Amino acid sequence: EGVVGVRKYDNYGRLINVYLDFFGPGQDVKLTYTNGDLVGVLEKKAQTDVIIHCDPDSDSNQPEPFSLKDGDNLVVNFRHISGCRVCTDEDYEERVGACNDGERLETKVRASGCNGPLTLYSSKTSCTEDFATFSLVFVVFALAILGCLAVGLIVTYWRSSRLENQYNDLIARSSAKSQRGSGAVSPARSPVRSEASSPPESVPPVAESAEPTLEEQKL
Repeated sequence: EGVVGVRKYDNYGRLINVYLDFFGPGQDVKLTYTNGDLVGVLEKKAQTDVIIHCDPDSDSNQPEPFSLKDGDNLVVNFRHISGCRVCTDEDYEERVGACNDGERLETKVRASGCNGPLTLYSSKTSCTEDFATFSLVFVVFALAILGCLAVGLIVTYWRSSRLENQYNDLIARSSAKSQRGSGAVSPARSPVRSEASSPPESVPPVAESAEPTLEEQKL
């Protein structure tokens, strides 16, 4: 007998119809028991819907509280892994652990909501700890630091070369200007140096004039 509220019916369904019912992303199993007792004014036959919702993580076999649909149909909800579709190879992903003491753990685990074991297989394999075991983030960080250092060295070398070239050009221009200045002054000074170095010329004696001077005339 089925008792719902104040109503009493002997049968909520005799025939069973099982099919997949779609609820969101998963596929839930729905069992419908039809051809029950006549109920209501329209003398509809009562039925019971048992819906097993896909829940791979549920460990309970107890149903949720019963409910009535359309006033006369009984609905029973379960959440269990049996409501999920059967897993395939595409539902599992392989995970490889880190190399530790020459061994690493390789497992294939369930990655989607389906009916199958959580771990398909697990095995230990030998490995060699080398550069490949380092974290990719560490490698990228080290390469970034080396790149910055290389750029800094290139920029420093370029600036040093540029300053050296400017200094050499300045020295060359200063030397050329000094040489031009010394070449313009030396011809003007050479007669002075020759006059100073040459002995004084002898002054010829003045010939005595035969005419008497003014003083002699006064006398």
